[in-house]
Amino acid sequence: MNTYKSRVGIEMKIILLLMCLFNLYILITEGFHFFLLILMFSPIVFIIYVINQTYYQIKNEVLYIKSSFFFREELPINRIRKIDEVINIINSPAMSIKRLELFYGKYDSIMISPKHQEQFISELLSVNNNIEIKLKK
Repeated sequence: MNTYKSRVGIEMKIILLLMCLFNLYILITEGFHFFLLILMFSPIVFIIYVINQTYYQIKNEVLYIKSSFFFREELPINRIRKIDEVINIINSPAMSIKRLELFYGKYDSIMISPKHQEQFISELLSVNNNIEIKLKK
């Protein structure tokens, strides 16, 4: 069983930094209030939680995709027919816009962003060597 954390893209880091700076600015200009502090930093703590709880696990020829308590899916690796490397901002269980789109079944797909992409693909291929791979150079 191998677990792959989601890659955290620079765009996510910039959003978190801007949120922190904005919140600090408001706290400095409006004065420090405990309630305001909790109200303003709760979304940041929640985003960090989601980042840390987004991962992909390969176990017993099944790919488990988890993103906090919002998203959970089990995908038999033998159903995966193609993997494309994409840059996409569509909502998915991925913390980066640099993603792998996994095509499975006849028309289904899902986008994920494993941190160690080459190792992840190699492990999928060790289970199903019929997967077509299209990576950008």
